[in-house]
Amino acid sequence: MALLQLVGDFETNNDENNCRVWASCLVNIEDNKVVHLSNNIDDLFKYLNMLLKYTSVNIYFHNLKFDGEFILYYLLKNGYTYNDNLNEKNCFKTLITETGAFYQFIIKNGKGKNANKITIYDSLKIIPLKVKVIAESFNLHMKKGSIDYDYVRPLNHTLTEEEKEYIIDDCKIVAGALKQMFDEGLTKMTIASNAFSFFKTKLGSKKFNSYFPNLDCDLDKEYKEKYKLSDDTIDEFIRKSYKGGYVYANPKYTNKIIKNGITLDVNSLYPSRMKDEILPYDLPVFYEGEYNYNENYPLYIQRLKCKFNLKRGYNPIIQIKGNCRFKDTEYLTNSGTERVELTVTNVDLELIKEHYKLSEVEYICGFMFKGKKGIFDDYINYWGEIKKNNKGGKRQIAKLMLNSLYGKFATNPKGILKVPVFDYLMGKIKLENKIFENENIEFLHDKIIVKERASIYTAMASFITAYARKVTITAIHKNWHRFCYADTDSIHLIGYDLPTDIEIHPKKLGAWAHESSWYYGKFIRAKTYMEEVIQTFNKIKVENYIPYKRKNYDILRYRTLDVKCAGMPDSCKKHVNKYNFKQGLTLDKTNIPLKDCKLSPKRCGEGVVLIKTSFTIK
Repeated sequence: MALLQLVGDFETNNDENNCRVWASCLVNIEDNKVVHLSNNIDDLFKYLNMLLKYTSVNIYFHNLKFDGEFILYYLLKNGYTYNDNLNEKNCFKTLITETGAFYQFIIKNGKGKNANKITIYDSLKIIPLKVKVIAESFNLHMKKGSIDYDYVRPLNHTLTEEEKEYIIDDCKIVAGALKQMFDEGLTKMTIASNAFSFFKTKLGSKKFNSYFPNLDCDLDKEYKEKYKLSDDTIDEFIRKSYKGGYVYANPKYTNKIIKNGITLDVNSLYPSRMKDEILPYDLPVFYEGEYNYNENYPLYIQRLKCKFNLKRGYNPIIQIKGNCRFKDTEYLTNSGTERVELTVTNVDLELIKEHYKLSEVEYICGFMFKGKKGIFDDYINYWGEIKKNNKGGKRQIAKLMLNSLYGKFATNPKGILKVPVFDYLMGKIKLENKIFENENIEFLHDKIIVKERASIYTAMASFITAYARKVTITAIHKNWHRFCYADTDSIHLIGYDLPTDIEIHPKKLGAWAHESSWYYGKFIRAKTYMEEVIQTFNKIKVENYIPYKRKNYDILRYRTLDVKCAGMPDSCKKHVNKYNFKQGLTLDKTNIPLKDCKLSPKRCGEGVVLIKTSFTIK
């Protein structure tokens, strides 16, 4: 029998005193048919153990971090033991990161090397969307239903037709989307791995290895001592230049109600930089002091020390992490009384010189790179055409593939892994640091660091993100007089007029699209803002609209509240308004319905429950 691929789901009691699985379901990805449905987890494993007599099985749970807790409890309470080599009977192993992210479980009943196995994956890492959004984005003609999540089902509860339909539909939605992914040959564990594998195949292994040599090689000992470099490898030196998107709230407009504005988004920001900019490749060359232009090595990553002060009329762009003098997330206007050390790409360094006055500058050393355009052209063009000419699943897959590749180049070769153990005293699962008995171990702050994989080519991710920040930061500066807020690929401006000094186009790659207009906005801090968005449509059925006439065309216009607040669940967002939305606001059972409170996971019983708790804007 061929490898069987299934989607699984559990429904569980959200009660600390009665936490267990009350419904389990499996759907075949190939034909979207239900192969198992029961009111407990034991019957699910009986069914899987029967399958193992004939074939191996892959199962995808959407959000394995939740369902996986119940699986681990079942395994450890039913005679299974953790074994990295999987060479014992009734054993399993896991891939769980230091942060508690669940990637994979492998379970074996038989002892032989060729014994069939169950491999469990997290489909959320392949399709990083909620089930409801998957149904819409992949055009599956199914809708996610709802049930009473807080009703505690008794042992041997008989599933109602409504409950059966609910869990089956959840499985079928995910199975339908995964089928479309698999039909495109995208079968890796994460969307980033799928993107990377596709790119590498399209480029060709020989060219890939030529362009992106391994940089996990030691820095020259002489240079390390001379310049007091703490980096152990070239990759670790380069990695200090890798930074994320630019997210900034203009303090001039924070915590105020701002009327009449627009939001602009870049069309495919990261793919556009991958296509249009000169990017690094091949082995870099070390240089001492300040970089001097070399036409064969036009790109560089510079390490320097300096003091800096922000120029008037410019937005701050420097963040310094890992230094107790500064907040990791704060963009700095000055460096204080002491010099600071920076490791930056030439793209970032040019922006820093434009935005700041530098003093007492000491250029320490750096690496310079060959530069080339077009490395990603075939990849971007391929998925760009699919996105442009398709709807539903194919378009959604293309969007995911276009935005998931660049970060894979910065894969960190080091990581602390966790293993599940049963805490008999507390009667629940806990995660402990994994102990490895091999030579690839380093000790850092009393934790075991495992070099389980080679780095890829961090410099590529460093330059792509640097170019992306430059696009956003440049647009902000050109519109500084009306700028309120930016988040990576978007800017929010006062006034309804479109800017004339940046390219505006609804679809062109790398141009700014007019995403929305808003009647008012309120910006608190990074990742925390709200806007009352003005939606305009052709005449269709819309509830709560305001009839509006312009230029002899009948259109409908209505307003929707768009709340962005890191960590705030959707259930809480409907209870905020422009007056109470501010730092210090706490939403809990004292001022909102209990059903709308934030849910926080807590291990107990046979898995995990979601405790209703408070949410505070900090």
